[in-house]
Amino acid sequence: MRSFRSQLVDSLAGRAVDSAIDMGSRLLTRPVFVIRFESGIARLASGSVRPGFLAECTEMATVFGIQTGKIRGVETEGSLRLKFSESIPGQAQQRLRNLYLR
Repeated sequence: MRSFRSQLVDSLAGRAVDSAIDMGSRLLTRPVFVIRFESGIARLASGSVRPGFLAECTEMATVFGIQTGKIRGVETEGSLRLKFSESIPGQAQQRLRNLYLR
């Protein structure tokens, strides 16, 4: 039977490895596009999106009172996912996802 200490060390080591792998995959995943909100206006920082989407982002910023924030379009396993900064409320995130898919 293993001691509590050895079980704890193994558990912590496993978590550290999982965290390192997760961080590595985040670092290796380059965004397809980045949209920044500055003073409630959406601006394309890098990449490209359909022109109407930027206008829709600015509209959602007005509706939800978003002044600053970031949306990243990240390619994962053959599909594109939108990642949002914490300053963008959950309801706005869902509406922006719906608008992006149009």
